[in-house]
Amino acid sequence: MALNNKIFFLIGYPAVGKFTIGKILAKRMPARLIDNHAINNPIFQIIRANGAVNITENVSKYTSAVRQTVIEAIEELSNPQESYIFTNVLIDKPNDAVTFEKIKSLAERRSSDFIPVIISCDETELLNRVSSADRERNLKLTNVDVLESVLEKKKILKINHPNLLKIDSSQHSKEEVALIILEHAKTIGT
Repeated sequence: MALNNKIFFLIGYPAVGKFTIGKILAKRMPARLIDNHAINNPIFQIIRANGAVNITENVSKYTSAVRQTVIEAIEELSNPQESYIFTNVLIDKPNDAVTFEKIKSLAERRSSDFIPVIISCDETELLNRVSSADRERNLKLTNVDVLESVLEKKKILKINHPNLLKIDSSQHSKEEVALIILEHAKTIGT
């Protein structure tokens, strides 16, 4: 099934399954997956981030510059009918609101349908998922204590958008979540 000119933004805490769901969506559509670690990891490698520590705010200056370059490349180099899937942990704070607006604005400038998706998951399930070897290899957060602190102190960005979909990944398989997102996308745009 081809869904052209869509920009999805999969948002949720670490370990909700954004990357896995994004891969399934990308394959089924087809679309290009721009995972937050594709953007973050060049900087994380420089600072030797190992997935076990919380990343400081000053790192976001550099990851934001990488993200901006990716956005500009999409605008200048991509086929206008190409669809994209972005993933990120967006916390209810100004920097993350700016990130959301940048992806939303990219969709507007490309005349793409913008589909933000907030993926949640049961806290116990998140804590079980976070310490996997796969996550460690990809420089993702793997420290249960850090994740517990994030869950306790930080809330996901509040989003008000007509195309917003909220889904709990602890209630469905990753494949089912991807299918629900695809069904939602079919109802949006032309």
